Amino acid sequence: MDDVRKRLMIFCAKQALGIALTPDYIDWATNELVNGTDSPSLRIIAGLSPNENLFVVEEYLKKAMKELGIEELKKDELLYLYADYLAEMLIKKEGDAANNVSMLYQISIKLGHPRIMGRWIALDEDLTSLKFGGPGYLMGVTKENVNEIVLREASEYLFERKHGEKVLPPMPGPKKGL
Repeated sequence: MDDVRKRLMIFCAKQALGIALTPDYIDWATNELVNGTDSPSLRIIAGLSPNENLFVVEEYLKKAMKELGIEELKKDELLYLYADYLAEMLIKKEGDAANNVSMLYQISIKLGHPRIMGRWIALDEDLTSLKFGGPGYLMGVTKENVNEIVLREASEYLFERKHGEKVLPPMPGPKKGL
């Protein structure tokens, strides 16, 4: 996947999570123009007011994708792409690991808790417990082993994504009405 497409798909995954606001679209479009990507709609997005209606901005994003020859992906595909990107960041030790794990947990929720994402739920719980001085009960995370466990889980996740099934069935959860 080329860099422009990858950056766009990651941005669209943030949009699918509901965490992209109009200023984020403007920043994204501006960065793409600086990186040499150009299209009429991309220029329009970059020049919009931060107060522009999000629905208007999203229409320009769709037009920009067409102009750049990039097909729209389904929501689940976008979310898995973003999860892969975040796991790669964890392995490279880029960004805030706790925030990245938390975002992976949010992706898991949006995807309906597929088995492959279960590790992020447990790891997020342990990191939150550790943050407030408690031990990590679900995965045994401690201050001493947190980096090792994060690296292991990110590596295993990416290995499973590459060599296992693309989308596994959802994890069984509590039954409604209980």
